[in-house]
Amino acid sequence: GGKRNQKQELQAVRRMLNVVCGAAFESWRETVRQDRVKAGRLETTQRRWVMSKDGAAFMRWRESACEAKRMRNILDRAVNRWNQTLVSGSFARWEEQVCELKRQRAVLERVVRRWDHVQLASCSLRWREQVCEVKRHRGILERVVARWEHGQLLAGLARWKEQVCGLRRQRAVLDRVVRRWEHGQLAGC
Repeated sequence: GGKRNQKQELQAVRRMLNVVCGAAFESWRETVRQDRVKAGRLETTQRRWVMSKDGAAFMRWRESACEAKRMRNILDRAVNRWNQTLVSGSFARWEEQVCELKRQRAVLERVVRRWDHVQLASCSLRWREQVCEVKRHRGILERVVARWEHGQLLAGLARWKEQVCGLRRQRAVLDRVVRRWEHGQLAGC
């Protein structure tokens, strides 16, 4: 009787482990499929960004995103090792260890989310700084162009003033000539 019950319990545990392992494998397979879809979308987006002037900021963001993914993979491997340790432990401690594992996983997920948030904020800040720098350079360039255009207008205005002054001098000379001539004509009458 006792060996038979023990054998049935062992079979039940093996079935449970097979179900858990099968579910874990299906979850892994779905994650890999989603990662491939995301990678394809990311490549398309990356190509577009690299072709734009904001490509450098995007590349820094992408590097941070890759680092975050690497950290998540490391954490997932650590969780998987803990899972393997749980499987080899006694069945009596199994439920207790599962609860602890869930708690640890929740803690790790919070850490990863915070880390992702910090990385994303850092990339966003760098991108914003680069945009501000581009705007600052554009403002400087617009002021230089405006000064240059203003200088061109002033040069044209200065030439016009010189011509007007020259015409006034010529008119003054002609007025004196005309007055002398008129004065000479009147004197001759």
